[in-house]
Amino acid sequence: MSVTLSAQLATLPILVYHFNYLSIISIIANLLIIPVIGILISLTIGSIILGLISTNLATVFNLAINLLLKYVYKTAEICSVNVFSGITIEFVEIYHVIIYYVIIVISYLIVRRLKTTEELPLEDREQSSKCCKSL
Repeated sequence: MSVTLSAQLATLPILVYHFNYLSIISIIANLLIIPVIGILISLTIGSIILGLISTNLATVFNLAINLLLKYVYKTAEICSVNVFSGITIEFVEIYHVIIYYVIIVISYLIVRRLKTTEELPLEDREQSSKCCKSL
């Protein structure tokens, strides 16, 4: 789930810049659909392998695959029809995209710095803070 969310946040400014549209519901839709996709892939591979042995066994897998595909399709359909599924943004410049990425990188560096500081033993943290204060 975190990979999906990270990918969406990383591509968001580029999509908005090129299409002038911000999809609000896509994050929710992906959180509902992505876990099912992994199950679908596994069942499909299982169905292919079982199909080589017995078509009757593969049919059982195919029924489950069909149900899950209907779920994915209906979820996507419901999310896309929603009036509040997205916002049209008329004016997006390249510097907006650059500022977004700068903020993301700075936020990441701050969080990483805070995590490494918390992992240090207390004595090392005190020495680190004394060192920084003397600068």
